[in-house]
Amino acid sequence: MNFQLLENINLSQIDEDVPQECIKRTELAIKELQLFFANNEKLQKKERIIIGLCGGSGSGKSVMAELLCKLFNGAGLKTIIMTGDNVPRRIPRLNDSERLTLFRSAGTKALVSLGLYTEEVREKLDRWMKDFTDASYDYVKENPWFEHYLAAGKNALENYLGSPLEQDFDYCNEILESFKQGKNQVWLKNLGREEDSLCYEKADFSDKDIMILEWTHANSDFVKGVDIPIFLESTVEETLEYRLQRNRDTHIASPFLMMVLGIEQNQLIAQKPKALIKIRRF
Repeated sequence: MNFQLLENINLSQIDEDVPQECIKRTELAIKELQLFFANNEKLQKKERIIIGLCGGSGSGKSVMAELLCKLFNGAGLKTIIMTGDNVPRRIPRLNDSERLTLFRSAGTKALVSLGLYTEEVREKLDRWMKDFTDASYDYVKENPWFEHYLAAGKNALENYLGSPLEQDFDYCNEILESFKQGKNQVWLKNLGREEDSLCYEKADFSDKDIMILEWTHANSDFVKGVDIPIFLESTVEETLEYRLQRNRDTHIASPFLMMVLGIEQNQLIAQKPKALIKIRRF
């Protein structure tokens, strides 16, 4: 790959209607990439490069991926985007259900194992589950046993979220390896939103220099092949706002969803030191 073409990037190609925050972060990413390539001879010799954009929902991954793709192509570096939306093992609705089931099953089982499960406990849990408040710590003060339910449920979530149980990392790594090996035609999975919408679509890698992996887990230990992981900082509040805008979740802002977002945020922060480029908020 001719990394010197990065110097040909024309920032005026960015449309004026793009939010200034996105423009500033993209400009910073480009400067960091130019510097990184200039000081890395090993990377300069590679024919194809994979850039990973990681961060929480609402951190700006999709917008930055589109902007970088446009600017790279404009500079003569043929670029393709691979989204992580199609890597999960289940469609969003079923995955949300799996998360909730794991949480509740682990929590209830812990109470039974500790001898804390009674008819009164069952009635309270049944009521809180129906209200989608069974992940609320507000109940612990008057119900000390509930802390065991929350701890076991949260532990189950921590072992599931961002793990190979939830994400098909083998599939992702196969695609990244195919790109690195110079394959020209690859079938990419399109997960869809319903159980019967799964299909594969042919992607053309024949003239590509760069792949941008745009995905929350692009910097995960389970992902192999990313040359330059870029971490986009964000907050739980920004992720929640993004989900509100997408209207993706049935019980938006529920205690359970906030627990999920908190766990995902902690995982991202733990992976942050691995990122070669870190993009702050402006």
